[in-house]
Amino acid sequence: MDGSSNLCNNPFVALFENVEQAEVFAIGAGASGSGLTTQQNTECHPVKEITNTENQLKQSYMIERIFLITLDTDKTPVEERPRQCVFLDNLVTLLDGQDWIDLYTLDQAVFERLTLRDPWSHVINTKAKGQYLQPEVEGQIGEMRALHYLYNCFVRLSSDKMALPDAKEKVLEIIINYSKLCLKTPEVLDVENTEKQVLDLLIGLGQDCNDNPDCLLKYFNMVAVEIGDANSDDVLTMRATFLNVLALVKQQMNNFLQLDDPRSLVYMNVIVFFSKIDYLAKVLMDFSWPVDGVNGKVWQDTLIGSTLTISCVPPHPRRGPFPFFTNPSQKTKRDHDSTEQRLWLSINTLNEKVYEIFLNMLKLSPEVKHKVLQWLADCLHANEGRGKMVSHFDPDLVHQLNAGDGFFINLSSVLLRLCKPFCAGRSTNILKVQVEYTMAQQFFTSAHQCTIYNLHMKDLHKETMLVRRSAENEVCASPITFNLVTEIFFLTEKCLSIGLNAANENFLQLNQQLHRIEQVYNDVINSPADGARRSSEMRLVKEEMDKGMAVFLSYKAALTEPELVEMSLDFHAASAILLSQLATSDTCRPSDSNTMSLSLTQLNEVRLPLTQDIPKPLSFIPEFVLNNMIDSIIFCHRFKESAIEALGEHLDHLMTVFLIFMSSSRYLNNPHLRAKLAEALEAVMPLKAKSLNSPLVSSYNMHRVFSKHRLSVHISQCVLNVFVAIEMTGQSVEFEQKFNYRRPMYRILEYIWQFELHRNALKRLSTEAEDTIESSDPPLFLKFINLLINDAIFVLDEALQHMTQIKDKQNEKDSGIWNDLTDEQRRENENNLKQLGMIVRFFNITSHDTVNTLEMLTREIKTIFTHDVMVDRIAAMLNFFLLHLVGSKRKELAVKNKDEYEFKPHELVSTICQLYVNLGQNDNFCLAVTRDGRSYSDSLFPLAEKILQRIHRPPNKIAEFTLLERKIKAVAKEQKIEEKITNEAPEEFLDTIMGTLMKDPVILPSSRQVVDRSTIARHLLSDQNDPYDRSPLTMDMLIPHTELREKIQQWLTENKAC
Repeated sequence: MDGSSNLCNNPFVALFENVEQAEVFAIGAGASGSGLTTQQNTECHPVKEITNTENQLKQSYMIERIFLITLDTDKTPVEERPRQCVFLDNLVTLLDGQDWIDLYTLDQAVFERLTLRDPWSHVINTKAKGQYLQPEVEGQIGEMRALHYLYNCFVRLSSDKMALPDAKEKVLEIIINYSKLCLKTPEVLDVENTEKQVLDLLIGLGQDCNDNPDCLLKYFNMVAVEIGDANSDDVLTMRATFLNVLALVKQQMNNFLQLDDPRSLVYMNVIVFFSKIDYLAKVLMDFSWPVDGVNGKVWQDTLIGSTLTISCVPPHPRRGPFPFFTNPSQKTKRDHDSTEQRLWLSINTLNEKVYEIFLNMLKLSPEVKHKVLQWLADCLHANEGRGKMVSHFDPDLVHQLNAGDGFFINLSSVLLRLCKPFCAGRSTNILKVQVEYTMAQQFFTSAHQCTIYNLHMKDLHKETMLVRRSAENEVCASPITFNLVTEIFFLTEKCLSIGLNAANENFLQLNQQLHRIEQVYNDVINSPADGARRSSEMRLVKEEMDKGMAVFLSYKAALTEPELVEMSLDFHAASAILLSQLATSDTCRPSDSNTMSLSLTQLNEVRLPLTQDIPKPLSFIPEFVLNNMIDSIIFCHRFKESAIEALGEHLDHLMTVFLIFMSSSRYLNNPHLRAKLAEALEAVMPLKAKSLNSPLVSSYNMHRVFSKHRLSVHISQCVLNVFVAIEMTGQSVEFEQKFNYRRPMYRILEYIWQFELHRNALKRLSTEAEDTIESSDPPLFLKFINLLINDAIFVLDEALQHMTQIKDKQNEKDSGIWNDLTDEQRRENENNLKQLGMIVRFFNITSHDTVNTLEMLTREIKTIFTHDVMVDRIAAMLNFFLLHLVGSKRKELAVKNKDEYEFKPHELVSTICQLYVNLGQNDNFCLAVTRDGRSYSDSLFPLAEKILQRIHRPPNKIAEFTLLERKIKAVAKEQKIEEKITNEAPEEFLDTIMGTLMKDPVILPSSRQVVDRSTIARHLLSDQNDPYDRSPLTMDMLIPHTELREKIQQWLTENKAC
């Protein structure tokens, strides 16, 4: 079928009087695209003498090789000709029998080739002598898809070594212009499904061009260049074609969103291709912008968002689907590990592709970079709800309004990849971060200004900063243009805050749910229900457990992907360098006298203690920067501890930051965040290596930062600082929360006690406390041991009371009383008993921690515990709890399943007895023990000694306790004589609070009450107010009552003589 016949079927022919006029117009349309002169293009029959020179033949053979078309039916055995070509019947007629194609007729030749409906029917053999055509090229001879044909021509031109240099440029121009014509006005060439042709080409990604893998990229770079140059109808049509291509890609991506579906990568490569060409990248970004960007969830429904949604994390944790871990209870750990490693490979491959997309576009042009950064910033801003408290109370609502965990885990991975250049090795590029970025938005009045200065993130100035901002900290100088390092840094930190950390939190909740389901399963097994009912209940619980395990394993695979974990820790190590320098460097200065920027010029050695001046840059750092670091370390500690060890020397940077912000509340105002720092410090502690005698090789770096870090000598003081500061967290914190905060600190103190360096540091703190015990601000160590004793008293008392309640409920159950209750009442009692058990378990664990810490410290630190300020409290505490554990009331604590409640009375007795021995060398302590009339009696220590023998304590330890018992009995006799005397003391000699004889009476300046100095000193450790009128009070404000003191001493001397 010839070209005229093809035009007859083209509906646009109706616009002309006849087919011939349409043909002339079509040739002109094609030629106009190629850039030929009007005169040449509008003439249907070129008026030119037909001569067949050698140069024309070479041009003709080149055109035949490139376009696989011919006007020559001769079967001449010429090497330069292809073996087969499409014969152009119509053009031969128009050229009056000319049998070669030159640059003048090429335009018409290509037009006719493109309008052939069935090119294969026009294929002829040229019978060339050589075997020029490769098999894959032979398959392209009759290619019917216009764009595929033109692209293959481009490929052949690129690889043709015999192409004539002077003709090559013209041939290329015709290929590109006809390609543009296909995209601008496909109806002229009767091209159908243009977007499908483009997509098919992109899916192939130029695999036909083996010599030049970038061939397709070059081709579309030339074809698409006009998209950015004009807004004509033709250009808009071309743009619409590419938008339709992306719509097809999005449709396919939605169909193949499975992580292990290889087709996902195929379409991902198409998006990668768009990201490499400036004009196509703009189309990609415009296509990926949601109509309603306020709803966070819509961002994952965009094309770019769909690349981030491909994950092993189920779209909805409660409803699934769960394709990767089916029937997990029936699989072995090896099976799960194998699946996890396979998923890691797929996750890494996909995230590398998405990273390539973002990186390509960030490098293209300022306009595309702006679009990418704005897309990221707006996406994060729309998903702020993920990081708010509502996510803990209504996860379904969060799921409806925000993108999912899988999306944000992947986005975090991509952003962390972008951060690699300033996180790698010993790079100091992290110092390029301009911290004023967080506050700059409030000084701009329009979005256009923000764009000019590269400020894309919104509302960062509304975040809570590490330290409170003062008016002098506000930035008010000339604005600066922020660099890409700054934007990527804060985008990543924000993404980790609302994305990765929120996913980690959900993962931990899944873990807790699994434990609860396991408990229910065990309860069903042990329930008295009949066999059929129990089997039914077990099946339902098992199904729920399988679903929970599938979700848990899916989250674990995504969150513990090795590359993600490594990049996260490297990023936080780099952030630690930045924070430590901002907090301690005195070289942070304006980078330009005309701008508002502060910059770090070099790395400086960090020293403790910190200066009194609070560095201004800390008022620009959002709390989530430090919180991200903490959460990441804690997560790795729980699920990927080896990654912390693998940090090597970078672990030093984290330790430095922990110590800086634990050391003083001036550098970090939030006491809750400071308490979390202690948990992070515990996380880098090698829990598996409790002794230095046989340290594990895998814990070398974790041991090293505690023993050899340049600032490690400050660890103990920093821990005590936070321990004391927790008491000031405010009324919004539940009372029990402070015990949760302090629990990691007991572990840290236990671990560092093994190091002489840290023992000596604690001893120095104790000595300083004794020397300044009456200062206006109570010394740190004194406040610490006071709070430690307070905690021990409270948690031990709570634990023993709750154990008594459990004993009562167990007796009720065993007596059969519960059998007379309804099923609902029985279940309620069982639940109450469980809840009570969880509470008592917490108090038992905490009581062991506090008592063990006291025993450990008193091995080498004694005098401050036996000082008048403290000795009565600690003696009374020990007497009270020893009496409950060894006296007649101990039977009330004899519950079933002690291990279930972490109740270890024998260990408690042993530890308390050792505490007596540790302090027993001091006569003041022995006197205080006997002075406690509430709990002490002569029978207390013999009862404890029997328990020590029963639990087989070492004989030497029992002997030490026996000797102490004798010493205390002797002191008790003397004490009875003292009591007889003091019982007759005048009222004015007695402490108005304790009712005991005063040794050093003082007058409270406001209320004018008289109390003993030791009594008010103990009070001021917890409450710096006058106990009578609540006016402010410190130790240096006390007025010594010298006259009364002399009277008391005189009265004692006279009465003892009598």
